[in-house]
Amino acid sequence: MSRQLEKREKILLLACGVFLVVFLLFFLFRGGGGATDQDPADLAMQREMLASQIERYEKTKAKIDIIDQKISRTPVNYDLIGEMSKDCNELGLTLENIDPHESGSESDPYNEKSVTMNLEDMTLQDLVKLLQRIENSPAFLKVTRMNVKRKTFSEESLLNVRIRVAVYWPKKNRSG
Repeated sequence: MSRQLEKREKILLLACGVFLVVFLLFFLFRGGGGATDQDPADLAMQREMLASQIERYEKTKAKIDIIDQKISRTPVNYDLIGEMSKDCNELGLTLENIDPHESGSESDPYNEKSVTMNLEDMTLQDLVKLLQRIENSPAFLKVTRMNVKRKTFSEESLLNVRIRVAVYWPKKNRSG
């Protein structure tokens, strides 16, 4: 029972055959269409992205190394309250209140102690000087919170500042 194909069916069959041949030739010239063969422009873009990520990693690692060095130089018995009080007195600041806080957990790689200070009637220049002293401290100090309010009904530009400063030092059992 052999049946002859109509003209329309022959054209459809021929078109499918041509499509199949073109499809196979396309994949043969592309090297089998595997994922290992990529467009050179895509590879160049991926290399640039990788180089950018490596550069970002190296910069971040350098920053972390600097922080680790500063933390390792911080003495375990660093007197944060005493140092902050001394800095405020030397700058002529009015320290209204200073509250100590212990924080951190066993899983943290460093110990942390902080103080919250209320400073009143200070200028912006005084605040900058205090922040510079904190930044240039031999211990690793970090401002974790700061709230600055302009003092109302003041002829000068005076500020009331609430600032929390933390100190970090390595745990004794830390390896690394």
